Amino acid sequence: MASFADPKLLVFLPALIGVFLVPLRRPDWAWLATIALLLSLGVELLGRSLASSGTPNLVFYNAYMVMEFLLITAMLWSMDVGRQHGGIRSVIMLLLFLATLAFELWHQSPVSTFFTKSVVVGGLVMAMGSILVLFRLANDGQEALHRRAEFWMLLSVVTYFLGFIPILGLYFYIAERDPELGASIYRINDVLFVLRYALFTASMIVLFLELRPHRHGFR
Repeated sequence: MASFADPKLLVFLPALIGVFLVPLRRPDWAWLATIALLLSLGVELLGRSLASSGTPNLVFYNAYMVMEFLLITAMLWSMDVGRQHGGIRSVIMLLLFLATLAFELWHQSPVSTFFTKSVVVGGLVMAMGSILVLFRLANDGQEALHRRAEFWMLLSVVTYFLGFIPILGLYFYIAERDPELGASIYRINDVLFVLRYALFTASMIVLFLELRPHRHGFR
């Protein structure tokens, strides 16, 4: 039975505090990241509620996967707006993901099947897109990367999805032979989940420091 007392959910608390500390006049990418955070929290709570009552919840996780991809793709585009090839890259990312999603929808039901192929393709595309934007930020050379909120947000995407995909593959391979061991391996994802939102929180803190009023010329 799923539990609302899952310690993993506690990582949302500092992330939410960070979100509400940042002034409303924040960059577009930060608004998109905020929506993604609230959506993730809502799906986690809804998933646990449905699981505790024995109600199938795969359709909600499949829907969340699609919405998360769209939000992160829009976030990457927002960070890269006005840059050469930034818009083209976002369109290519979207087409790759939608083609995979259409293939799975044609062959399987989103109610009874988790769309693994879409998760893998979408995760790889988001991670690669984030890495390309990171390279662009590094080449800008305006200030040290760790002083930029975008760096920590992009790092959260790269770390989570490049870590999650091999764990997912290993889980499906082992679970067929040893379900208990497979479940133990899948719990590694909890560590990645916590790390992802810890980096998200770091991004919000850095953004808060960037946007706060400066006095006497000091930062």
